[in-house]
Parts: sequence; C-alpha cells; structure tokens
Amino acid sequence: MKEQFYQTMIKSLMKKNNYLNLSWLLDKGQITEDDYQVEIENNPNLYVIEPNGEVNEEIISTINEILGELNIQLDSNEVSDLFAIDHDSLVKIIEKHQNNEQATSNT
Repeated sequence: MKEQFYQTMIKSLMKKNNYLNLSWLLDKGQITEDDYQVEIENNPNLYVIEPNGEVNEEIISTINEILGELNIQLDSNEVSDLFAIDHDSLVKIIEKHQNNEQATSNT
C-alpha cells in the first residue's frame, strides 16, 4: 500500500510541475489564454490531480507514516493534492481525531 502512495506522490508532483510550466508559458506570453485552456482540457492527465475517493483511518495512518519517514509537515490541502485524496474526507477524519483527543484529555 505504501508503494502506491509513493507512486501517487510522484505523479502528483509531476502534474504540479507540468501545470506550473504551462502557467509560466502563459505568464511569459509564449502561449495564449486559449492555448492554455485547450492544453489543460485536452490533456487533463498531465495537469489535473483527481482525488482517488474517500479517505479512511488506514490511509491517514499510512500517509502519516510516509510524512514521518520524509520528515515533512504538510497542511491538509497539500496532503490532499500530493496524495490525490478527497480534501473534505480528509478534514472530517482530522476533526474526528482531534475531537477524540480532546475528549480523552478532558477525562
């Protein structure tokens, strides 16, 4: 399972890099806004990070393990983009975990 997440991370980073390069070309006037839109519409697999579905505790645990191994901290938006997971589902699990921690510390 971990290997799959590493592969997803690399693919997401490549898509972000492609998107930034395309945006740079637009910013420098090397392509038009229309060219930019057409490129993204015709090749979303190169530029768009699509969430892979719902998130569960096991997925969050694996992601936390990977981030710990890499010694990096990310916010929920960065985690969602990097691991191609649904942001709303991620936030729900984080909030649930935080509420559980607060309940435990209040007892």
